[in-house]
Amino acid sequence: MEQLRVVMAEVNATTIRNTVSFHNAWSRFAEDGTCTDPAADTAAKALLDQLAWWGHALRDAKSVRGYVA
Repeated sequence: MEQLRVVMAEVNATTIRNTVSFHNAWSRFAEDGTCTDPAADTAAKALLDQLAWWGHALRDAKSVRGYVA
């Protein structure tokens, strides 16, 4: 994953720091697909909140001034 950060920077992509990892994933979800690991729920919320923030910030910035690589 860390190696991809360098590649993403090279193509002018914005990366986010937060991640979600599911070790032994088959035991982390109930039959209905809901996550049974509270820590994963917290991590997923942090990741999605950060992703949404960057998405809105970059969309707004692009509407004011476009970026040409």
